[in-house]
Amino acid sequence: MTNAQLKGTLFWIPVLILSVLTLTGLVWLDVRPKPTIFELAGEGDLDALQKMIDHGVLLEEPDRDGLTPLAHAVQGNQLEAVERLLAAGADVNAQSVDGNTALRYAVENDFSSVISCLLDAGADPHLQNDFGESPFFKAVDGNRSSVSLFLQRGIIPDETRAPERDGYFFCAARSGCIPVLQQMLKDVPDVNELSPLGMSALHCAVYADNLEATHLLIEHGANVNLCDRHHWSPLHQAVRSGDKELVCLLVEHGADLEACDLEGCTPFLTAVDEGRVELVKELADLGANIDAENKGNKSAEDLAMTGNHVEILVFLREYREKLLHKGKGEQIFF
Repeated sequence: MTNAQLKGTLFWIPVLILSVLTLTGLVWLDVRPKPTIFELAGEGDLDALQKMIDHGVLLEEPDRDGLTPLAHAVQGNQLEAVERLLAAGADVNAQSVDGNTALRYAVENDFSSVISCLLDAGADPHLQNDFGESPFFKAVDGNRSSVSLFLQRGIIPDETRAPERDGYFFCAARSGCIPVLQQMLKDVPDVNELSPLGMSALHCAVYADNLEATHLLIEHGANVNLCDRHHWSPLHQAVRSGDKELVCLLVEHGADLEACDLEGCTPFLTAVDEGRVELVKELADLGANIDAENKGNKSAEDLAMTGNHVEILVFLREYREKLLHKGKGEQIFF
């Protein structure tokens, strides 16, 4: 055997031995990939994370989804990891590919402690993403408990930095975010202005079944008979939502029972068409004209028959009989 052949043989001996030991389980080789800084941040592995930080890993380098280590730590609700990354110089306002910041992710998940930490570190509550939504707007839109964390720091709605399709005023009315709605009602120039979507704040509140917001807006002068771009009054909207309390509240404050939408339907006809049995009864008792017809000359009975609303048909027949008896001076009980 030549020297070259001997060297080649000697090279393969330890490889063969290691292979045998591995196959027999006497030696275990960890061939798994090492966790990335993104995984360490998201899982809150502080020791390993600190080692990477100390080795100078780039904290602003995003992963393939455009998320920084800070964003991963926030999404994992890893407060200590967030603090470590910020202390190491991570950009608190770094934006992902869709423009979201770490604060936005914290708000989405209502991670109060992380939100406070980010705000204290200088996170911009009004920094908008690609859809025009800022972290504070997101908090208001979801009526999240974190809204108070913003207000406590003197952060107020900035209508110039809100989505074009909406604004804080309409957003707060829709979500029922009362603290923000109360604040905005102090300065709003016109409580009855229409949003770019053609709805008043009152329509927004009624649409979302927010009784408290509806109360508040009416108290501040909201017009209960103002129609939206579809010519629906707030009462039409309340009927479509099926909310009896809202219906009664609006009527109590002067809502027109005979207001017509573009098809000539009154709230009563809308209730019939939607099959809202309880609202049909309630509106009739409140004085709605049960003989009203829409622009197609369809009566309540016609709409009930078309929708196969049998219970409403029975009610209408019985109600008319009671009215007939009442007209004859007979004592009746509703």
